[in-house]
Amino acid sequence: MIVRMLFIVGNQRTTIVAETHDPKRINELRAIFQEYFKQFPGIRNFISRGSIISSNDGGSRSVNLDISGANLSEIYTVAEAAYRRAFEVLDNPSVNSTPSALSLQQPMVEL
Repeated sequence: MIVRMLFIVGNQRTTIVAETHDPKRINELRAIFQEYFKQFPGIRNFISRGSIISSNDGGSRSVNLDISGANLSEIYTVAEAAYRRAFEVLDNPSVNSTPSALSLQQPMVEL
């Protein structure tokens, strides 16, 4: 079923790039990966059908939300609500966020 796989492993993220022998079966592989990673507590997985030309963040099949404001706690509350709502209204979506955790438990400073 799988022709080739590439694993890129880091301390915060693991990326898997896989190709099926029959391109029509890629959604089957996607479902297998989704089910496999659900068994690990605290892990969020994001699966997209990428392109060698795009950034593989969803491409033309993506919806991007920029949520901004003065109150960081409110921003995270709204982002979490949008994240959860996407699973209610979209058919089997791949949802990703930046930062990868919608939590204020780990404050971040970026320089």
